[in-house]
Amino acid sequence: GDIYIRIFSSSSLFFPIKLQSEQAFIDDQFQINSFDGVYIGITIGLGIYNLFLWIGIRNRVYGYYVLMVFSIMLFNTSITGLTFRFWPDSLFFQQICVYFFSFTSGILVILFGMAYLQTHTSLPRFHRGLQFLAVICAVCIPLLFYIPITTSAKLTAALTIFVAIILIIAAIWRLTQGYRPAMYYCLGQGAVIVSVMFTALTSQKIIPLYHIAPEVMKWCSAF
Repeated sequence: GDIYIRIFSSSSLFFPIKLQSEQAFIDDQFQINSFDGVYIGITIGLGIYNLFLWIGIRNRVYGYYVLMVFSIMLFNTSITGLTFRFWPDSLFFQQICVYFFSFTSGILVILFGMAYLQTHTSLPRFHRGLQFLAVICAVCIPLLFYIPITTSAKLTAALTIFVAIILIIAAIWRLTQGYRPAMYYCLGQGAVIVSVMFTALTSQKIIPLYHIAPEVMKWCSAF
């Protein structure tokens, strides 16, 4: 017989449809869960390693990195719905948690970028601009509980793309100033920033590849 499915969402939606046997479904889910487990394991390992560096060296760069890594992990797992297990009775928060962790990650990515690139002394104008963007992200977090989901999605995408562009320009500028650590930032953090931009663009259907955005975010974050 015919099967009719009606799907509605006020934000980005990924709804893959497959016809599988029971065993094929089990094998498929096992593979997906295994990849998620590897990603979460790598992320937690990176976080714990840098946590010990933070404790031992007392350099705030490592502290920002640890918080950023765990916040991005929560963002990535909220996209795939894994975090729903932590608040199964709160459907509303599950709807906004992607944007919630997007803004917390944005704040921490900015703080890490400013500390690592030493923008306070080398790029004071960029530093003030990034501070302003961090404040905007912080203000947007409580607004998520009051504004429509569609507005949250557009606001998150716009801020994400703008922050990513500013950080990339700042990193390249520092590289031209002869600051060698900026090269490592461009390689490592650059992968994260590009994946964030990709996810933001796909969420607004500017790039029609939203179905692969979660995987791109995961592995670029692990990189």
